[in-house]
Amino acid sequence: MPPRSSKRSAAQAAAAQADVEKKSKIAAGWQDVGEAVVYKGKALAPLLVYHTPNCREDAKKIYAFDMDWTVLKPKSGRKFPTGATDWEFILPEVPKKLKQLHTDGHRIVLFTNQGGMEKGNTTPLEIKTKITTGNNHFRKPSVFLWRHFAEQCCAAPPSPEQCVFVGDAAGRAKNWRAGAPKDFNASDRMFAENIGIPFQTPEEFFLGQAPVSSFDYGAFDPKPLRAQLAAPPPTIDPSKTQEMIVMVGCPASGKSTLSKHKFEKEHGYTRINRDEMGTASKCSKAAAAALAAGQSVVIDNTNGSPAARSEWIKLAQKHKVPCRCILMETPRDLAEHMNLFRQNTTQGRQRRVPAVGYNVFFKNYQEPTSAEGFASVLTYPFVPQFASDEERDMFFHWTC
Repeated sequence: MPPRSSKRSAAQAAAAQADVEKKSKIAAGWQDVGEAVVYKGKALAPLLVYHTPNCREDAKKIYAFDMDWTVLKPKSGRKFPTGATDWEFILPEVPKKLKQLHTDGHRIVLFTNQGGMEKGNTTPLEIKTKITTGNNHFRKPSVFLWRHFAEQCCAAPPSPEQCVFVGDAAGRAKNWRAGAPKDFNASDRMFAENIGIPFQTPEEFFLGQAPVSSFDYGAFDPKPLRAQLAAPPPTIDPSKTQEMIVMVGCPASGKSTLSKHKFEKEHGYTRINRDEMGTASKCSKAAAAALAAGQSVVIDNTNGSPAARSEWIKLAQKHKVPCRCILMETPRDLAEHMNLFRQNTTQGRQRRVPAVGYNVFFKNYQEPTSAEGFASVLTYPFVPQFASDEERDMFFHWTC
């Protein structure tokens, strides 16, 4: 029979643990975060969170880690694990270091992108730590993953100087260490920079190695565009008589912003958008009806090829109205940045356009000319415009 003091110690420990759980902001265990989206017939929340009963929400020092190839690696030697048991610590020093951090009273957090769940390659039961389940607004390097942690999982907002993020996606070139492959991207380094906290690689943190002096973000850098913020947007006057405008530009190049605010809201044009109307047939019928009613129309689609544009030119000619073209000059890398920025600022309500959408557009793209039947072809440069200071700040974050 154990001594009475042991019973008291156990009871005290249990009482202390119960007190910790009582004060916890969220219940221990798994939690789905965000509005579920259906992927391949199954509902999947954009973020999964595991909250331990004694996670020390009031800890001042926070050590945050990526998971794959930072803390763990496949035991099989493959690039990706074959199952739930195919893992081991990436370095012998990892468990020792993590245990010491825990013993010292620090907070340990794992942040990981697991896009395979969206693709159906991994199930929620196989991997549920903070897990983004697809390419949504929680995906690193977006700050929403950190924001959820800071606002929902901490007793008080963490101080940046008391935090560090460790990850292997650091933008290092091939042979940064003898025989080492190139990092697949720099999303972990970007994540830390977007948040505003220090960053280290696993080798720096667990082994004490010196930082690699040369690295490449390998992504569009929006910061040089700060100089354009003061520039007023260029002026494109609406027609004094009925007309049709055909927008041309890749996804997220600014077509809808210009069409909505300049032509639809300010001047009453009927805006035609296939993403909203659903089919090409509905777009054609709506445009024809508007023209027949004497309204001006703006075609807010990508319209990258002469074939796509010819339908609208013919419709304008049928109704005897002039047809202008507005070509968005937004470069592809900036448009892809805007694509992710748009997803983040809507918190996932507007999903990103996949890379294949850009590939198809540019494969078929031919620059519009007046020879196609346009009365004129105008160009419109990209000018940053934001609805709030928060949007402005987020625009200058890294995306990938």
